[in-house]
Amino acid sequence: MDLFSYRSQPTDIRQTELPDGWQFTDFSTRHLPELERFYRQTSGGLLLDVLGLGLTDGKDEPLSAVYKRHGFVRGWSAHALTGNDMLKAVLIANHSDIGINLSEFLNGIKIIVTDPDGLPWEILQNALTRLTPSYPNSTVPVMISPATYPGAGAAPAEKHYLMWIMDTQYGREYQEYMQRKTRMTARFLFKYLLRKMVPK
Repeated sequence: MDLFSYRSQPTDIRQTELPDGWQFTDFSTRHLPELERFYRQTSGGLLLDVLGLGLTDGKDEPLSAVYKRHGFVRGWSAHALTGNDMLKAVLIANHSDIGINLSEFLNGIKIIVTDPDGLPWEILQNALTRLTPSYPNSTVPVMISPATYPGAGAAPAEKHYLMWIMDTQYGREYQEYMQRKTRMTARFLFKYLLRKMVPK
């Protein structure tokens, strides 16, 4: 489970040049080690496994192609924000049709800030202006992890969302475990009620 802060980002903010030493580029495999190091230390969850960043296995049909074949829009792109050649944040822009959108979660921007103390909000907002023009509405939903960034500073969170990812290969074991726990609880409850109802 990963906690994200949520805010609405205006799409009409004028794009300006990033300060010296800062770059906004497409995400590549060279950014993976720093992202994985940060995520494993702060979360240890399954988000990176689900995103599949940096994987270029051509065996599977791209997600966007599958949806397009059925007449829908569903796609995403990943970008890296670096400062002095150090990864500061990964920005993932999701696009989808309104019909398959879930509370704007599939039509917004997700951000993983890998250096919360070394990334000013103004720089991150500057990077966002490079992605927001591709969205048709006046604002775009932005979800940021860790949820404590940027805290109660320049852009306080409007809401918080907990993203839950489960590896289904362990689903059967989990179901069997819960069934055993439920049976044990029911048996205990039955014995307890029996003792209360039947006088000694």
